[in-house]
Amino acid sequence: MLSVVVARDNAAPFLEKSEFRELLIAAIEYLGAEQDVRGYDPRVGWMHSAAHTADLLKFLARSRYLDREDQTRLLEAITGKLRTAAIVFAFGEDERLARAILSLVNRNDFDRDAFNSWASRSRPAGTRDLDLARLRANQNLKNLLAKLDVLLSLVAEPSDSVQAAHHAVQAALKDAF
Repeated sequence: MLSVVVARDNAAPFLEKSEFRELLIAAIEYLGAEQDVRGYDPRVGWMHSAAHTADLLKFLARSRYLDREDQTRLLEAITGKLRTAAIVFAFGEDERLARAILSLVNRNDFDRDAFNSWASRSRPAGTRDLDLARLRANQNLKNLLAKLDVLLSLVAEPSDSVQAAHHAVQAALKDAF
């Protein structure tokens, strides 16, 4: 529901900056803290906390109140979740998180340097001698970057920012497959 609130604010502003900041901080904290990241449970149905949080981050990333430091915070929060999740996301969470990142790339104030640094740090590690937790993290990062690569490649008329981000993502994926 919060993603709808922020999407509405992006279309017809009504939130105060302090309200936006509270939502942003809460969303980042929730993403990091939520431990139940099941996408679909056959007995319960859809749960999808990571995907719904990604939707909220996508709209927060489009906000007039988001600053350059917040861009880095969002990127770090996303990779932090991918590195610590007790599962490999399998229900579209990676694509939804990639769409949140795409919202950053499409900003007029997109921080290319911070993005390039993040992409480099997000490079999936080699798979030799990794424990199970690191293998999961590695796969989650690889899936996110691959989805982001596809989304960036589908932009019909890519801006300089989209092209720069695409190059950084492809460099991070080099040798991942």
